[in-house]
Order: sequence, then structure tokens, then C-alpha cells
Amino acid sequence: MSYGGCAVKLKQLHYFMALAEHINYKEAAHVLGVSQGLLNQQITALEEQLGTALFVRDGKGYRLTQSGYQLRIHASELFGMMTESIGSIN
Repeated sequence: MSYGGCAVKLKQLHYFMALAEHINYKEAAHVLGVSQGLLNQQITALEEQLGTALFVRDGKGYRLTQSGYQLRIHASELFGMMTESIGSIN
């Protein structure tokens, strides 16, 4: 998928959504069945492609930035539409 002149992969959005839900790299990586290192690489690549930070580390862990919050809303809508579309085919 091209967004703002960059190629964002659905897998990256899937990883982003898991981290946004769990706000913990260890938990999100476990749910996804990937290493924390791979998850971190994909989130970093996504942030670089979009040109903005999606998460910020605070004293209690991580939280979404405003950009991350907006991406979560739109990615959730996108995955919902994909699920609905696939369901309508079956």
C-alpha cells in the first residue's frame, strides 16, 4: 500500500495494532509469535516510512503519540473493511 509516497505493509500495520493494543513490546511480540527485536524493527521501519514517531516512552512504559493514535483509528477502520470485504465474498 502506498501512503504519502511510501510503501506501508499490512504486516507492519498488524504489528503496530498489536503494540498499540498491548503497549508492551514483550506482550505484543508474544501475541504475534515474533521476537521483540523483529517487532521493534518493523515499528521503527514504519515510523521512518511515515516520518513520525508512533510511540513515546514514558516513565510507565510506552504510549501512543498523536500520530500513533490517528494511525490506530485508521488502521482499525482498514482492517474492519478488509474483514467485511472478505466476509462478503465467502
